[in-house]
Amino acid sequence: MKTISIYSIGSCNASTRIGSAEALLEYNGRTKYIHLQLQDTTVNRCIIEGLIAAVAQLKEPCSVVLVTTTNIGVEKAIRGKGVNVDLVDKLIKSLQQRGCTFDFEVWEGRGEELRQRVVGGRSGPGNYFPSQG
Repeated sequence: MKTISIYSIGSCNASTRIGSAEALLEYNGRTKYIHLQLQDTTVNRCIIEGLIAAVAQLKEPCSVVLVTTTNIGVEKAIRGKGVNVDLVDKLIKSLQQRGCTFDFEVWEGRGEELRQRVVGGRSGPGNYFPSQG
């Protein structure tokens, strides 16, 4: 089973609640960059939306490592609790529907490193993600 890393960052203007999410899928030196504009949101919701959009790109079962700089509340969401339970539930169901195994990695204190990795994927070499094989 392939192992795919998905990195997600988000930003949001607290007064307008307009935000964006950026995600990068990485497999075997190949990448795919995703960018979303979001309305009525928060930073954490942007991050989760980025993960959801990236998972939607997966065409076959794989092992997925989801990387963020913040705990997105997975443990609470599994118990039906938390402020973003709707999105975390959607993320987990999307992974399960694709037959993927998954693990979450929190890069606490490594925000700049994660941002550089994702932003580097905007036009980096091999901005391609295989759909099969």
